[in-house]
Amino acid sequence: MKKSINKEKIKNAFTQSFISYDGEAYAQRTIINHLLNTLIRTQGTCFPYVLEIGCGTGLLTRELYRLFHPIKFVVNDLCDVFFNSSWGDSIIFVPGDAEQLNFDGKYDLIISSSTIQWFEDIESFLRKIEKNLSENGIIAISTFGLDNLKEIKTLTNRGLSYYSLERWISIISEIFEMITISQEFVPLFFETPIEVLKHLKKTGVNGLNENPLSPSQVVSFCENYKKQHMSENGLILTYHPIYIIARKKR
Repeated sequence: MKKSINKEKIKNAFTQSFISYDGEAYAQRTIINHLLNTLIRTQGTCFPYVLEIGCGTGLLTRELYRLFHPIKFVVNDLCDVFFNSSWGDSIIFVPGDAEQLNFDGKYDLIISSSTIQWFEDIESFLRKIEKNLSENGIIAISTFGLDNLKEIKTLTNRGLSYYSLERWISIISEIFEMITISQEFVPLFFETPIEVLKHLKKTGVNGLNENPLSPSQVVSFCENYKKQHMSENGLILTYHPIYIIARKKR
């Protein structure tokens, strides 16, 4: 199923969040840790050739480099400002839209965290990238399920269209040999609705917003958020990650 995604809007939103991203990416760090723990628990750490899709500011990149010490490490991101040149020759950076790029070579691990939900045609991308897996190569993905940022979508009717866990099982099983798939809910808590909006802006998650909320819409948003999404720990914002580990079909 192909979605209509404005990649330029996404690129601009994440580029603008470059400085603030790492300090605000609480959920994304939790998701990266879970993905890596699942990968290592099921497949170990021997991945000489690694390709990362959507490296962002390098939260996952740094952990991959530290844990796996790959012989060849290629990373990609839509935003070329994200790549830290201090890596030198240790990492090969390939900027651009991963859906449009053709990556060279074979990889023992292709990994992506919190990225492919932004793609227009996820299935076609996975079929393309499957060809870059070595024999018995592993693909490790975290993406998001139907309830991701549900509080925002309920109040603004804005946000991405996400796949259900069942849909992901179907897609992955058709292209790869499934090893494990799981989901969880990662709640964040805020004192005010404005803090929620600032969090989304600082992490680039508002990348699809064609137009900012008007002052009257912000007032309405804040009033309704406090009415509908208050918990004993504060105002809740829900992330719904899905974790996938799969192997190239034999």
